[in-house]
Amino acid sequence: MAFFAVGSLGSARRPPFSLLREISATSMIPVILDEYRVYEIRDDHRDILHHLLRHAYRAGRETRGRPDQTTIDYHLLAPVVLSGESMVEDAAIRERSVILPVSRATVCDFPGAREAYQELTALGPDTLRRTAGWLWSRSLGMAGAEDAEVMDGLREVAEKLQERFFEMTDRVIHSMAAVVFGSVWLAENIGWDVEEIPADDIYRKFVNAQAQEETPLAGFIRFLELENSRKPKDRKVPMRADLEHGHLIVCQVAAVEGYGIYARQARLPFLGRDALVSELRESAIFIADSTLKSVGGKKSRCLVLDIDIIQKKYGIPADSWPESWPPSDDDVPLPSDDDIPF
Repeated sequence: MAFFAVGSLGSARRPPFSLLREISATSMIPVILDEYRVYEIRDDHRDILHHLLRHAYRAGRETRGRPDQTTIDYHLLAPVVLSGESMVEDAAIRERSVILPVSRATVCDFPGAREAYQELTALGPDTLRRTAGWLWSRSLGMAGAEDAEVMDGLREVAEKLQERFFEMTDRVIHSMAAVVFGSVWLAENIGWDVEEIPADDIYRKFVNAQAQEETPLAGFIRFLELENSRKPKDRKVPMRADLEHGHLIVCQVAAVEGYGIYARQARLPFLGRDALVSELRESAIFIADSTLKSVGGKKSRCLVLDIDIIQKKYGIPADSWPESWPPSDDDVPLPSDDDIPF
């Protein structure tokens, strides 16, 4: 990313017109938009950003007027990389994207990943940029001289995936084929064993990512993840993990009311407090609600959720949740978990 951004990343929170100009300024070099946090982007700016992302998928055009009554066309050709703390909840954008959730589990789930990352960073940014530049020049050559061969290869991969994942849309199949084909191309160019490419793992991640629809339950879990990412003193929803029993304990009133505000700001579905609790009760992550627990330094009615199922379904590592509350320098005692009736 530093290679494409020349040392700095653009912000998704910039004024819409500057985004429009940048996405239309190139047809090959990716435009990287960092700091995507829906709660920090104005509603009208977020709507325009999402509109541009949807149109960029099919190389659409945007027209703007000039003071002399003429118009200028902006052709949205650049590939866009969107990164930040918030997940994109717009179903149309998700279907058109390669979704790559990055969390602590990305390292923890792959033996040797941490060591490999340390070896890469030890090479220094200039070495990584040179490597990225070399790969980029190779890909440009492939896109030019071998265009027909590339398209035939992509089409062949897509047809095989369509037979296996017949329930997936054509857009998702195309994205999946591009990732697999690109992985094979990368392996062949840097000397990796093509047979070692975890194709089944790539397919599974695509299926799981597309399954994360705009449901109140998915939005609620992402809201808790967002709250957990804040500093303890800024956290509005008291919560703590009981790793011994595999429980995530969340102050029920603060969580449900906080999600209602978050859902309205992010334009996510929210049918009300009772409906959300009812949906939680019917889900696999639910253990108990309205259970009297100690959280936030006092006894509160709490939701108790299965932290392991949350990790499997939403990719949020169990050890990323706070294990104690209040912080350790607070002398408020925490009772045991004996009050859970099971």
